[in-house]
Amino acid sequence: MPRFGCEYSQSLIDFTRLFGRVAPTVLEIGFGMGFTTAELAAARPDTDFIGIEVHGPGVGSLLKLIAEQGLTNIRVIQHEIGR
Repeated sequence: MPRFGCEYSQSLIDFTRLFGRVAPTVLEIGFGMGFTTAELAAARPDTDFIGIEVHGPGVGSLLKLIAEQGLTNIRVIQHEIGR
């Protein structure tokens, strides 16, 4: 989480600052175990992805996939959306 995590905040996120570049950004709410998110990020290195998930094991799974695949275009927010 220190490198790829992003704290939840009600204020706007500066994507350029968060990723260190200007790129299209995809928001995925409820990424489950993160397999599809990692697959998409690997296939689209020119696009940045922000995944939001409340389930701790899912967050851990995606973080593991990010590390294993050397992905740099994903950030993760652990938070419940919609409540």
